[in-house]
Amino acid sequence: MPSRECVVVSVARLKEVSIDVSRMIAHVGAGTRISEIANASLKAGLYFPLLPQSFELASAAGIVSTLGSGLLQPGTGNVEDVVQYIDIVTSGTELIRLGTDVTPRGCIGPCLHYLILGAEGSAGVIVGVGFRLRMKPRGEARVACRLPNLSKAIEIARELSQWNSPHMLRILDEDESTITLSTEGPLLLAMYLTSTTYFSSVLKEAVSKACIEYGGEVLEDKIIDRFVRERYRFRERLEELYRAGLWADTIDLAAPWSLMEKTWTILKERLSSIEGVIAVLGHASHFYPSGGSLYLIVVGEASLKVFGKVWKEAMKTALELGVAVTHHHGVGRGKLLWAEKQMSRGGFKTLCSLLDAMDPYRVFRGSPLRRECLRVLEG
Repeated sequence: MPSRECVVVSVARLKEVSIDVSRMIAHVGAGTRISEIANASLKAGLYFPLLPQSFELASAAGIVSTLGSGLLQPGTGNVEDVVQYIDIVTSGTELIRLGTDVTPRGCIGPCLHYLILGAEGSAGVIVGVGFRLRMKPRGEARVACRLPNLSKAIEIARELSQWNSPHMLRILDEDESTITLSTEGPLLLAMYLTSTTYFSSVLKEAVSKACIEYGGEVLEDKIIDRFVRERYRFRERLEELYRAGLWADTIDLAAPWSLMEKTWTILKERLSSIEGVIAVLGHASHFYPSGGSLYLIVVGEASLKVFGKVWKEAMKTALELGVAVTHHHGVGRGKLLWAEKQMSRGGFKTLCSLLDAMDPYRVFRGSPLRRECLRVLEG
């Protein structure tokens, strides 16, 4: 928050976009919207693979600072897999570039730009980012599958996430399937983007077969069109809730496959029992060979007290079950103390020391992370 000891810096006017077609890199200003990067890439004949739900709102610096992700994560990765380099200004240096566009990997030696990914403004001001681009896909395969229960949906998602992961992969529980898509669930939605239409047909057939083998029913893939449309109507949905005197908040955790169903079931039960909570919808996404992100949408009375209880219960449950308190929504003020508990003591102190070295005059000490770092380093 602004005070006598701090200033607010806006990077909204840093909106330049330059597409290097030969290197397949988008060089962008920190304030450039993700939608602007995607549109500029398409005009240049390339494809920007990072598509968050906040597509029209999120900025380059914002998605980098919060360790963001997007719809196509299972196939193209999170922000750390798409960032080539980061330009940053700190108190101890002039403009510096962390990472490089010299090598496709982005690193020569230690990957220094990883220090800024997810740092939430704790070390400096991001002024520019280099993003990796791809060729435009030429084919697409979509499969919508209704499974008999959540356990089967998780099993098939685990299998698909090992070697031929879809670019989009979602599990929607019964509540979210019914409310958002008017379709009985649980549902598994899979989409591949491919370099040829031949691959598309092969993958569609393979996933459809797997759906049936797991006791599921293949539905018309128009359901995925509806899902994508509804996904980007979130602002409209929120406004409808506000007018009804309700709030909605989202909780993103991350769990190994072995704990996903247990976490999903226990957390929905506990959050639903809180007085003032009206509904808890759930889906899983952002999958890896070893697990994935569990995403809960809580709708309740417009009360800080109600949602304070929701967050406290969610974080306590995550620590109790041994699952991560965050995945792609950052840490911020609300999750910081819980997240610190899941980092090793030595690891957190090392992070704090590195941030202190990058910002020796402690200009950015006002961020929640740096305030906690100062307490740890000086305590």
